Amino acid sequence: DEEEEAVDFNSKGLKARGEILIRGGVFSLDTFDDAIHANGNVRIDGGEFSISTGDDGIHADGDVIISGGVVSIPVCYEGIEGTSVTISGGEISVTASDDCINAAPGKSAGEIESVPKTSLEGSDNPIFVRISGGTVSLDAEGDGIDTNGDLYLEGGAVTIFSASYIEDAALDYDGVAIVT
Repeated sequence: DEEEEAVDFNSKGLKARGEILIRGGVFSLDTFDDAIHANGNVRIDGGEFSISTGDDGIHADGDVIISGGVVSIPVCYEGIEGTSVTISGGEISVTASDDCINAAPGKSAGEIESVPKTSLEGSDNPIFVRISGGTVSLDAEGDGIDTNGDLYLEGGAVTIFSASYIEDAALDYDGVAIVT
């Protein structure tokens, strides 16, 4: 009897149990699972990113905050996902086989469907997408921007191409949408 040795296989690129803060650098990530994944928040203040992945390009169980840098995600399932997604600067381009930007509770898709919408209101971690600057180009087979909460488009340049299926939209939000 020969015992097989357990192999800890992780197919994520950058992974943290806490938070990820990136202020610069050049990253070329080609991953099977999430390219950048944090159990906490992800903050990107600068750098150049070329990301191809079989799942999320950038995923945080908490918040994703992008204030600068060049983020190119030409291949992914979902591009940028967190409880909230805030973009105040940078150049972001995403091509996704589902949603390009997604704000949802840090739970699996099956669990999200079972959460009553009223339980999401007034939580400690509000769910929203806010774009106040930068250049954002989205090409989605699903929703361009999908939030289980509110949507704020306050500045920057946003271009969205989305699927022509009835269940998908360029902008999909469950709360309010405010465009200023």
